[in-house]
Formats: sequence, C-alpha cells, structure tokens
Amino acid sequence: MKHYLSIIMAAIIFGSSGVFIKTLDLPVSTITFFRMAVPFALMSLVFLFRKKTFPSINDKPMVLASCLNAIRLFFYFAGYAYGNISTTVILLYTWPVFATFWSCLFLGETLSLYRLGLFVTTFSGVALITLNQTLSLTNQKFIGAVFILLSAFIYSMTIVIFKKKSLRYDPLETLWFQNCIGSFAFFPFVVINRPFPLVWQSGLAVTYAFLIGVVGFGLFFSGLQKIDASRASFLTYVEVVSGIIFGVVFFNETLSWNIIAGGSLVLLSALALSRKG
Repeated sequence: MKHYLSIIMAAIIFGSSGVFIKTLDLPVSTITFFRMAVPFALMSLVFLFRKKTFPSINDKPMVLASCLNAIRLFFYFAGYAYGNISTTVILLYTWPVFATFWSCLFLGETLSLYRLGLFVTTFSGVALITLNQTLSLTNQKFIGAVFILLSAFIYSMTIVIFKKKSLRYDPLETLWFQNCIGSFAFFPFVVINRPFPLVWQSGLAVTYAFLIGVVGFGLFFSGLQKIDASRASFLTYVEVVSGIIFGVVFFNETLSWNIIAGGSLVLLSALALSRKG
C-alpha cells in the first residue's frame, strides 16, 4: 500500500506547481533555472559523495533529451504563468496522446483506428476548453494554453527517448541528465532578468525545486519500483484533481461547462491510451 501512496503523494506534489509559480511571480526563465539547478546540483553532490562516475555527455540522445527538457520546462512555467491552474493542468495531460504518436513513429507501435479515434477525441476536448478564448496573441489565457500544449508535445518526445535509454541509466542518472543542460542554459537569465529575486522568492524557488525535482520524483520512482507502469500511470491523474483543487482554493478559479466537458474528453482519452495503448 505504501508504494501506491508514494505515487499519489508525488502526484499531489506535482499538482501544487501552479500555486508556487503564481506566488513566486518571477520571470519564467528565472523559475526554470531554479527548478533545474537545484536537482542537478543535488544529484551531482550525490555522485561525488558516493564516488560514482558521472554520466557521459557523449550520449547524444540523452543530451538531446536534456535540451528538450529545458525547453519543455520553460513552456511549462509560461503556461502556468499566463493561464489558469485548472485549465493548464488539464491541457498538460495531452502528453500521453503525443507520446503515443511518437511511439508509433519511432518505436514501431501500431497506429490503430482505436488510437486515431482517441486522438480526435483529445483535440475535440482541447477545442472545447479554448472555446471562449479569443485566438489572439494579446489573450493571456490563450497564450498560456499554447505554451502548455507545446510543453506537453515536447515532454512526450523526451518520454520516448528516456524510455529507450531506461535500461542503461538508473533514476539518479536520468534525473541528472534531465536537468543538466537547462541548469547552465538558464543561469545567465538570473543575472540579466529584472527584478532580481528577493530573499523570500529565492528561498521559495529553491523549496519548490527541491519539493518537485527531488521529493516528488523520489516518491514517484520509489513507488514505480513495485507497481506496474500502467497502474502508476493511472494514479498520476491525481495531479489533475489536486491541481484543480489548488486553483479553486488559493485563486478562486471556477470551472465552466466547456472546461469540464473538454477536460473530461482529454483526460479520458489520455487515460484510455495509457491503459490500453
């Protein structure tokens, strides 16, 4: 039972991201640096303490995945910064649909009529969610929706790469790779961006990065060792529920009929894909 609770706790922690991002009120690139630098620094210290050899940066697919993850997180934070928490966390779960597409393209999996039908259902849900939003670059909620969809799209690509490399690297090495490139790429923005983070903002950003990047993923990987991937995938949908609750409690967000209807289509399609494939 504790392994199931580990996955559920991880999903709840992941669902709290929107609260941290909106409370920090920092430039997106600054938040991205903190989110990636803290886990990267901690994993590097673990390697040094254990006298463990660092992963080789000559592994081009993993370096590519690290670059993509940095871009993905930038779009992820931008999506939350511009959009509502509840809408954003729902749209984030379009990633299983994109992942299925990449799996069919690169891993030789079959693109069946069942999957095609779920693709159509998913994007019908996205259309419903954005029904009342003006398709304009001046509409912040629309921009937020575009950013989080881009994040989900890129995340699905990294999932395929990490899946292919999962037998070669342990979770600590994967986590190190995930945050390696972004830690260096986004460091200059901390210096360039204005205003500089205040002491409380820096402390909260470090806390957030540790909570998500270390505690959250630590609980997730711990539970994943004893639970089938399909069951773990099902439990991660607690993130959507917790994210919506956080948005309602902390920011008085409301769920309109089109968000409920569209979100149901997105989540049911993603769940069906992750369960049956």
